[in-house]
Amino acid sequence: MKKHILLIGALFFFWSGYAQNISTDRPGASDGSMTIAKDYLQIETGASFYVDNSLEIWNINNSLFRYGVANNLELRLITNLNHYKTPLKETGELGISDLELGLKYGLLNKEVIQLAYLGYIITPTGTANSTADQVGTRHKLSLSHPVNNRIGFTYNLGLDYFGEDNNALTYTYSIGFGLTEKTSFFVEVYGDWFLFDEFASAFDSGFTYLVNPNLQFDFSFGTGLNSDFNFYAIGISWRLPD
Repeated sequence: MKKHILLIGALFFFWSGYAQNISTDRPGASDGSMTIAKDYLQIETGASFYVDNSLEIWNINNSLFRYGVANNLELRLITNLNHYKTPLKETGELGISDLELGLKYGLLNKEVIQLAYLGYIITPTGTANSTADQVGTRHKLSLSHPVNNRIGFTYNLGLDYFGEDNNALTYTYSIGFGLTEKTSFFVEVYGDWFLFDEFASAFDSGFTYLVNPNLQFDFSFGTGLNSDFNFYAIGISWRLPD
């Protein structure tokens, strides 16, 4: 009941619009449909804290590097450094996740709608406590459309594949609102359908603050809707050159 009240309360908070200069794929689970301009580098990095009944994870550094190689094509690299702790251990352990190498390709970029494809290869390069131990792929379609210059919707539909016994359909649905010229707010529902059997869903929300057209700070939080977990995250994104 508490989670449903949180979701309804966030929806009632939406009263203003959505508009920002830098286009980021954080915070939240949704990837946007816009690509980085050619010859620009964008770094989106942050830290988070995740907790459930059996595990605490401090994501010390989660970084997404985006580089525009064409007007509608960018290359992407994702890295993660985590600290894991369970109730059975007094001390935790560090872990480096598998590297994710990918691209985003803009399929459609109209004023009223944008569509992009994202594809990744996940390489088994992480430490023993953080690796899938096999090559995997991630495919995603991102669809975005603005209602006006202050309100926008983004939808993602994807497939994560690590073999016949480890794959899932994924989805996100996000609404963004601009509260001021510099501050925006979003709310999102996301989840996956693991092996077409177990359905997981979660909710998150947060704020972004535009320091200047090339620099943005963010804060977000989330909770499971059919599982017991919570997380909090902060981050910064900047685009080079200025």
